Amino acid sequence: MWILHYGTMPRRPLRGLTQGITEFYPVALDAIQRTETMRGVRQSDLRLIYFKGLVMAQTHPKSEMIDAIRRADRVLEYGKLQSEQREISVWRSAESQSSADQNTLAHIADALGNS
Repeated sequence: MWILHYGTMPRRPLRGLTQGITEFYPVALDAIQRTETMRGVRQSDLRLIYFKGLVMAQTHPKSEMIDAIRRADRVLEYGKLQSEQREISVWRSAESQSSADQNTLAHIADALGNS
């Protein structure tokens, strides 16, 4: 889906890639969650599946994609927290979840670089 969505477009600066990743996330999440086995999966895990798919699509150099994914992850995490804060008025630290996701993304990038 990402290849069809973004792969045929002309190259854009990293800010454009980050924005594209963030804007395409709801579409990809909807497609991922249509699979019955993915319905009970945590949102943070679904986001990592999405990010892995972006890297595996190879539409951009890995380092460029990983950097854009890291920025998109912070944007998505911030948006999620703002939504939760409005809905249930509970604040939790975005730093801890974002840090855990960043560590996982670093492991994915290392594994892809060593394969």
